Amino acid sequence: MNTDHEVGGLKTPLDSSRFDITLTEDEIGNLIVFSVNSDCQMKLTYEDARTLAIRIISAANRAEIRSNLKRNSMKLSRTSEAETRSGWFHQAFAK
Repeated sequence: MNTDHEVGGLKTPLDSSRFDITLTEDEIGNLIVFSVNSDCQMKLTYEDARTLAIRIISAANRAEIRSNLKRNSMKLSRTSEAETRSGWFHQAFAK
């Protein structure tokens, strides 16, 4: 599992001790409490927590797909340039 995340284009280690997720109960019912650095705290119902998790996972998947597509398109363009330069047509008619 990758423990790095990117902030402003720089990869930094993800410190899991900064995040805390607990299950608490109030007068209404169960709440999931998500805390970051003990400065920010979100109290979510299980429906809201599930929605947030799905959105985070979807965003991570989109980012991974974009990264892979960009990397693969760069590989393909380098490969096609090399094939163009070394192809028989280029060799026969190169000046």
